[in-house]
Amino acid sequence: MKKVTAYGYPRLHWSLVDMAAASKRMFGGFGIAINTYPTVAVAEPEKELCIETNGFIEERTKHNLILALQTAKSHGLNINCKLHIQSNVKQHIGFGSSTQIILTAMDAISSLNNWYVTPKQIIEMSGRGRVSLISWSTHYYGGFCIDAGQPYNPKSGYLPSHTPGNRKPSTFIGSWEFPEEWKISLLGESSDVAMPPENENAFMNTNAPIDKQCGVNSIIELYHGILPSIIEKDYTMFATSLNHIQCIGWNSIEMSLQQEKTLSALQMFWERNFAVAISSFGPLLSVIHFENETPIIMKLAKDCGLSYSGPYDVIKKHNITSPYNPFIRVDE
Repeated sequence: MKKVTAYGYPRLHWSLVDMAAASKRMFGGFGIAINTYPTVAVAEPEKELCIETNGFIEERTKHNLILALQTAKSHGLNINCKLHIQSNVKQHIGFGSSTQIILTAMDAISSLNNWYVTPKQIIEMSGRGRVSLISWSTHYYGGFCIDAGQPYNPKSGYLPSHTPGNRKPSTFIGSWEFPEEWKISLLGESSDVAMPPENENAFMNTNAPIDKQCGVNSIIELYHGILPSIIEKDYTMFATSLNHIQCIGWNSIEMSLQQEKTLSALQMFWERNFAVAISSFGPLLSVIHFENETPIIMKLAKDCGLSYSGPYDVIKKHNITSPYNPFIRVDE
């Protein structure tokens, strides 16, 4: 009997780019995925759709998965199977867990039932990626990814991806190989959720748009700081630009949600010229560093009272040409 196992890896979303109506676009983002904590979805033949989870997936995520599969069915695709979500990363701390669960599950069913669809068709059916496309792009393309968000529309409001209205998926710009010698350490995984999902709509609409010059500066830091520093493997430029965008862009608003120990940690790493960023609404911090600096990162995390894990590698750029997630195993 055919069985398909699909894997997805947590992404780190380092900032939304234009939350200021500073350009002809809104939202947009950049980030990576890391090689740890895989989401694992297993699909096997069944006469009707049956979904089993590991007990750690919230009902809203499961509901959104069912909606995505119903959309696929409306496109004439066979969704019948026994789907088991065997593992997933902790939700609502900055890993992009909901999108990762949905994409990985759809990959497994797509491979099992021979959908022959593209990653772009997957994201369109999923209902995700309407603010930023980083979870999708890191999932299917790997490396350091950038998207351009949505065309600016003052009437649409700054709503998160799970309230997309009639928006299409955001526009993918590209992915670049992330320097292999730069490692990722995670701080604050055990911290309390900084932004309950039911509060996201109000927070985004209340706090956006931010000052227009902050949006302009964020665009400058991304395209004339962060991106070229990754291409040129210039860690000093990377740290300077990433840290600056945390202070001037949308992340500076998200700082208000964080605990004092998280803010203290950010300050300590900035003072020591380490590249560090909040992922999404937090509370998760990612420190980008060289492997021989790991003991320093661990000590600073302990001094701030934050949990530590790592160091991890970034998922490499894989430039897939097949229509499926490359992290798939098929057993006949």
